[in-house]
Amino acid sequence: MNQISDYAIIGDCHSLSLVGKDGSIDWCCFPHFDSPSVFAKVLDEKKGGYFRISPRDGQIESIQRSYREGTNVLETIFTTATGKLKLTDCMTLWRDEVSGKTLAHHSILRKLEVVEGQVEVAMDLASRFEYASFVPRYRLTSSKTGEIVGGADALWITSTLELTQEEEAFSFDHKISQGDVHWVEISWSNSFLEKSVADHPHVAELERRFEATVDF
Repeated sequence: MNQISDYAIIGDCHSLSLVGKDGSIDWCCFPHFDSPSVFAKVLDEKKGGYFRISPRDGQIESIQRSYREGTNVLETIFTTATGKLKLTDCMTLWRDEVSGKTLAHHSILRKLEVVEGQVEVAMDLASRFEYASFVPRYRLTSSKTGEIVGGADALWITSTLELTQEEEAFSFDHKISQGDVHWVEISWSNSFLEKSVADHPHVAELERRFEATVDF
């Protein structure tokens, strides 16, 4: 389990997430700082919920982390025996030119790049709503999209890698090679809102949101 000193912070001026050096997001609340949590492993390792992306367990030889200069966009480089994975994390936002307000997508966007060799990358998305008071319902809506719904909240996952649905989580396990770039986004909404597969953002939109966040 991560120690408190292992966490970096990403945020969108409305909320924040704690990202462990192992690539696990162990705290986040949506849509505001004082909203109930959707991940709370930092408080309860077994029941709290988390969102991890990293090389497969046992393969990590070293980890380097830093913020992209002038931003709170977090970059983590995992070195394994077969290659290097660069994981870039942010919570997407932009400034409205008309109102001057800072607006957020209420999302966590994670970019995966293999910068050397090949890496076996695993993801586990095991959200627990309302400070882990219950397990929400998971449902794949396509091979690369899914919904997590429970109580007043919903999370929507969009991935460029195929997903697997577990009983109480989404996951994937893929080997990706140098030059490959993949994206995983989770976004929050009220549970009464419905979203079709066509409503999930395409890669070009994820790239645009990422660049807008860096620019901000």
